[in-house]
Amino acid sequence: MKKLLKVGTVVSSVLLTGAVMATEPSGVQAAATQFETDFGGNAAIVGGAIIAMAFLAIGYKWVKGMIFS
Repeated sequence: MKKLLKVGTVVSSVLLTGAVMATEPSGVQAAATQFETDFGGNAAIVGGAIIAMAFLAIGYKWVKGMIFS
């Protein structure tokens, strides 16, 4: 019974602190916006690098085929 009471106390305290933490929407919104901006920029960089490497690989295969055939 004591363990159940302790678990209930911990769960209720976590739920209450979660509600208190969620009352600051401007900070959460700013962090989410910054994350979306960074993620989008990084995804564009990685995508561009992958496409560039694909074209370089195709060009390499073409040059190699022209030289050795």
